[in-house]
Amino acid sequence: MRRVALISLLSLLLGTISYGAEPDYERLADAVHIAENGKSLKLGLEQYGIHSIPYRDEAHARQICIRTLKHAYRDHTGDYLTFLSKRYCPVNHKVWLKNVRYYYEKG
Repeated sequence: MRRVALISLLSLLLGTISYGAEPDYERLADAVHIAENGKSLKLGLEQYGIHSIPYRDEAHARQICIRTLKHAYRDHTGDYLTFLSKRYCPVNHKVWLKNVRYYYEKG
């Protein structure tokens, strides 16, 4: 019990997603946006990596992203970000996970 409390406290202090604590979806959406080349806004790149459904603009794409993040949190088992990476970017999930984790923890 003490060990779980200590790990949870350290995770919160370090800004990581701890087991049982919901992530900061706004910050996580920012990390997804950067990892999906959102900051470079090159022509032809989808915002937030969304290409399976149409969206109106960047704000709408962000809403879809956050909804996906919340649904993945509801459905996940084990490590949330690992689960999310396999849902969000199944083909290249290991690289996506590394990048999103870096940008999320960086803040």
